[in-house]
Amino acid sequence: MKAFIRYSCNYRGRIDEMATIILALCVVLVIAFVIYGIPKYTPKRWTKKIQKILLVGIIGLIVVTAIQLEKSTSQPEEVKTSQEKKRKQKVSSGKWQQSNPIAGKAGIKWKSEEAQNLISQVKKNKITTPPKVPKNKRFVVVNENVPLFTEENLKFEQAYANYGELDYLQRVTGAEGILGVELMPTDDREAIDSITPTGWQQIRYVNVKGGWLYNRSHLIGYQLTGENANNKNLMTGTRWFNTEGMLPFENYVVHYMKSTGNHVRYRVTPVFEGNNQLASGIYMEALSIEDGGELQFHIFIPNRQPGVKINYSTGKSVGPQGPIQDGELSKFSK
Repeated sequence: MKAFIRYSCNYRGRIDEMATIILALCVVLVIAFVIYGIPKYTPKRWTKKIQKILLVGIIGLIVVTAIQLEKSTSQPEEVKTSQEKKRKQKVSSGKWQQSNPIAGKAGIKWKSEEAQNLISQVKKNKITTPPKVPKNKRFVVVNENVPLFTEENLKFEQAYANYGELDYLQRVTGAEGILGVELMPTDDREAIDSITPTGWQQIRYVNVKGGWLYNRSHLIGYQLTGENANNKNLMTGTRWFNTEGMLPFENYVVHYMKSTGNHVRYRVTPVFEGNNQLASGIYMEALSIEDGGELQFHIFIPNRQPGVKINYSTGKSVGPQGPIQDGELSKFSK
């Protein structure tokens, strides 16, 4: 990521250098025209006084242009930062940005030491520590919302999705890829109930919309890649985790890709503490490729259900019991 940002900054610097070179060439051409062109091509009735006035005017125009260019290329850092913020705000007002689930609803930011701890775990390819998320938050922003993709991760040739192998306890390990509209499904989703992910202790409660506590949650949502009954891509997630936590961000990415045609670097990493069968939550990272990160987020979503106490070692839970019949259940779950 640092290399990517450094490249962007160098690119802007090269643009400023080119502008200066072009201005210098223009000055040389204008001077040549003044020396050789004005006497030759101006009407004979023009006096030398008029020619001098014209010459002074052209030189003055060059000087003013040079001053303005110098101002634009030597702005204080705080001015450039302010202008960049305004540019981002302008982009944020675009149509696709209206579905941004972070805008106006952000969770708390991590402290720097917590972010460094996560980075250390990522480098070791072993993430086992979930952050603390307040009860009234659906997610928490990680690393100031900056994904941990490397320069290599951001190289793009074609869209793809990869799913990590199950670990020794048959738990999902993660999914990642570069997503685009070309990977999106055109058919309806197939049945996925043939897959039983770890921690699947299904039960219904009256305080859960729809009744059932657990969903077979896609690491990379079906609407993004069309992946059906893939046991490497399905984990046990609460109804709240699936619909209130992950879905808004998946919709956000889909809307962005459909609106722009751009691609998104995407990664979802589940967090299992110790030998727990049920994940404590997932890290979700995304960064748009072609526009250098106009879409960008890095969050942690806890795998929990309000009003239900869950044992993450097994997936078993305790909550307000619901009716036996589905018909009776509907009036309690609205």
